[in-house]
Amino acid sequence: MTRSIHADVITELAKDDFNSADLIRFDFSAGSQYLNSSNYPVVYDSNTYTPADIVSISSLSESTDLKVGTLNIEIGGANQTYIALFFNNYYVGVRARWYRIILDDAMATIGDPILMFDGEISGWKGGDSASKSSLTISCASHWANFDTISGRKTNQNSQQAHFPSDLGMEYASHTIRDIRWGRGNG
Repeated sequence: MTRSIHADVITELAKDDFNSADLIRFDFSAGSQYLNSSNYPVVYDSNTYTPADIVSISSLSESTDLKVGTLNIEIGGANQTYIALFFNNYYVGVRARWYRIILDDAMATIGDPILMFDGEISGWKGGDSASKSSLTISCASHWANFDTISGRKTNQNSQQAHFPSDLGMEYASHTIRDIRWGRGNG
């Protein structure tokens, strides 16, 4: 992924000590969610990234090989808003972005955030125990669906998505399970 880093960020990174935070953006159809790993709200691109208990973000590796980049983001103290979005399947195809931002001592943004990852949510899992709850969100680059073969299924819902009044697949689930395509009649 090609990135440019603002000159002020490069200057700050050259110091022995600097502050950084992670910004996570999920573009759900019900509205975008903006999270950050610091204890303070961070404004970027006119959006306020609210503090969240971001427990971990998996490491990424980059290479010149064509491969699927994956990322796992674990959020502690799983918020009911996020859980509802995932349980209701609003996560399918949702764009996910991770930025690294450099902050000064007053927690103001220095330069522009660095885009670390840009992809889609590919899945999630929730964890709950007596001492903690968490939500782990799995993300993958746009190459994740490269080998997926899309098409229609032989069921009523798939048929009516394209031809609403057609009942041709109404009993498709009751037909013979082993159809011998191209094997002759014997």
